Amino acid sequence: MTGRFGAHRSSGARPRDSRAAHDRWLGPSLRAAALLGVAALAVHLLLPQVAEAGRTWQAMADVRWRWVAVAAVFSAGTYLAAAAELRFAAGRPLAFSRTIAAQLAASFANPLTPASLGGIGLNVLYLTRAGLLRAQAVTAVAVNNLAGVGVHVVGLVIVASASGQLGLLHPPHPQHPRRDALLIGSVIFLVVAGLVLFTSPAQRHRALTPMSLALRQAGGLTRNPRRGLGLVVCATGVTAGYIAALAASLVAYDQHVALLAVALSYLAGSSLAALSPTPGGLAAIEAALVAALTQFGVAVGPAVAAVLTFRLVTFWLPALPGIVAYRGLRSRGAL
Repeated sequence: MTGRFGAHRSSGARPRDSRAAHDRWLGPSLRAAALLGVAALAVHLLLPQVAEAGRTWQAMADVRWRWVAVAAVFSAGTYLAAAAELRFAAGRPLAFSRTIAAQLAASFANPLTPASLGGIGLNVLYLTRAGLLRAQAVTAVAVNNLAGVGVHVVGLVIVASASGQLGLLHPPHPQHPRRDALLIGSVIFLVVAGLVLFTSPAQRHRALTPMSLALRQAGGLTRNPRRGLGLVVCATGVTAGYIAALAASLVAYDQHVALLAVALSYLAGSSLAALSPTPGGLAAIEAALVAALTQFGVAVGPAVAAVLTFRLVTFWLPALPGIVAYRGLRSRGAL
């Protein structure tokens, strides 16, 4: 991406300024970590109560660990796809191993900030340190996110339509009004809170400016179909990896659910959770996934166990190598 951004090239002081701005924005502070810890403890203590804790622990006692490992492998695959997607978005060669490390580092940054802002800021800084101008880096990350959102929305429409035609949207299983009301009410509360937070003038400006750049850049992708196709394929790979990880987590508890139902549960649940103000959609995505899966006939105990396992392999465990990757990239001057 060259041309109109060329006039904005600045002196060599910009990387240091960007790094300082990133440190202020990301701010992995003790306070953020403490709040995350409290929220995580609350989710993991309270969610099993929805299922009557005994059912959840009973399901966990019979877990098939090889399928948990399969879910972890699918989760790891999303980082490979995300790294390839960022390379296509940047429009220039980036060291693949270092780009994978940056995506792992983002998994450490995201839990400390709402709406994945930590990971967004980290990727912008990574690209500027890799030689892109800041405007180019912001646009590339916005295009990257736009591709992911586009694939997610299109996938949701296709899967919902197919599920409706196959009758999956009208499951014959009995409902549990009180439990469903609790789960759905929790999701609605977090979504409304997120909408109030993210529709403030400052947040709208922060979100819409990069998005307008992304939309303009997206139009230019028609002149480079290989790059556009690469973005779509890699974004699809990320989403498919998460769906496969959720499916494997369910099989780990001997729950064999139609893949369309798993896909619809993930796509719809994560869409709602994306509006939550909590880091990584914490609490919102767990409640949404359990509510969706039980509508497709999964017993509530195994549903809670599978969702907690899914979140373990896709949200919590990646943060451990993410810390190592974050420190390594900073020590090498890549962040």
